[in-house]
Amino acid sequence: MKSILHLINRSLKVLPFALIMATAFSCHPDEPMSTVLPQASQGGARKQALDKVQVAKILAKVVLDEDVRVLLKAEALKKFDGDYDILFQMVKDKKIKGNKSLFDAIAEKADMPGKFKSLSDDLPLLTFYVPTFFSALKWDTKQQVPFIAVRDEDNKLMLYNHKGESMELNPLEEPDVPMLVVKINDRVTTTPPKNEKGRIMANNFLFSNGQHSFYLTEGLTESLASTKKGARFFVNDNGIDPVVVEAYQKSLNCNTCHQRDWIYYGINPASGQDSGPLNYRFKEAITQFRLENINSFQDLGGWDQGNYQFRIYPMFMGKGVTEKTPPTKVLFIAPEQVYTYHTEPRCINHIFWVSCYSVRIVDDVQAYILPSPIIVDTWSMEDNGNRWFFKVEKYNPTVDTERTVVETSEFSTNFSFSASIGEKVKLGPSLGFGTKSTQQTTFKYKTTTGSLDLGYGILRYEDPVITSRFSLPGTTTILGNTYDVTTGATRLSIETVRSY
Repeated sequence: MKSILHLINRSLKVLPFALIMATAFSCHPDEPMSTVLPQASQGGARKQALDKVQVAKILAKVVLDEDVRVLLKAEALKKFDGDYDILFQMVKDKKIKGNKSLFDAIAEKADMPGKFKSLSDDLPLLTFYVPTFFSALKWDTKQQVPFIAVRDEDNKLMLYNHKGESMELNPLEEPDVPMLVVKINDRVTTTPPKNEKGRIMANNFLFSNGQHSFYLTEGLTESLASTKKGARFFVNDNGIDPVVVEAYQKSLNCNTCHQRDWIYYGINPASGQDSGPLNYRFKEAITQFRLENINSFQDLGGWDQGNYQFRIYPMFMGKGVTEKTPPTKVLFIAPEQVYTYHTEPRCINHIFWVSCYSVRIVDDVQAYILPSPIIVDTWSMEDNGNRWFFKVEKYNPTVDTERTVVETSEFSTNFSFSASIGEKVKLGPSLGFGTKSTQQTTFKYKTTTGSLDLGYGILRYEDPVITSRFSLPGTTTILGNTYDVTTGATRLSIETVRSY
């Protein structure tokens, strides 16, 4: 539910994340059938983890060189993918002193000739990330030699120093100690991303090293665009189309007056308006994203993961279409945008020779209002039926796979051609009084075996766009709430917006 009130009185649900997901998937009466193609052997993931650990041990020695630290900081501050990431293949040939490249500086610290080259060849998306709380902006490269953090083959968050010593870190407590994280970049791919028409997205191309071509993942180019246009705060109806407000007002005290009927077709039984053509100017859009509870922080990977990549698959029918590929909508969100934090001192559990430091700990979840609405499509009751579905995942770059979801929606014959206006019109509210039928559609979408399933939600045509609208006591300020689609682990605010 999107409202200015989310800044006040946010409620915390303390159910464990796993329990919420189990409840969502076992008890929902409209649960779709889902199948996953056979997963690849876990041997590849284990080798990748072991390789990353080897890189971390080498890098811990390399960062003793101040020139290396200066280069790494400069590259991190470029935020080429929206985070403080350094894609090794992008910077490996940059000089740090004389003719020595970054690759040379790292390779010479390996315990065997050719070892690091083999590691970097096997890890084309190898990335060094500067954690937010330590801060790339404040990194004093003259004085601060970072430790190196990495996830091992058991998914433990390990920290290494230049002496080869290691210790385990808590992924729920982010320290402000100087460190870099060795990881695999989930915002870059060596597979050309394609649009919904199957064409390669040329704007996503980054560079080629002769062995691989590198691209920003689908949706990232748009996400990095610097814009605040369309920011949606529901105060005094700011950002809410007048037709949508009018639809809410007309639906009051009228059980058959559905807001989308008025928005899309100009239908309102209470005022005798029983038919109308489809208004293509309006479309459904995702305007806000929220996680259900703070237990999701650990499930999403902890503080060492950097910014999150969420993928939303809106699924809606096509009349007579039995198999369909849903569009992919991508959200790149920083942890600070969906969680609130507090800091605590730590002077007992030392990090190597650092005796006292601060940690940042998650307090609560908070709603993230998208800078611009993510447009989905116009809701045609004739073509799309009465239900849309939203599948949400937290993307992780592992083995590609395909998932299948089978769902049903109701259609009606309450449409006829109007000679007076020269187009089809809808007759009656919702499914009207025509002959109803149910259509089953199979949705197939590409994902990865390691992506975290965050559930699915259902939006019905009859669900309201605005759920409440009221005056703030003692003022002329109008506040309002919009409808949420819950997937069990996330909440999506879905609004009908004017697209042109």
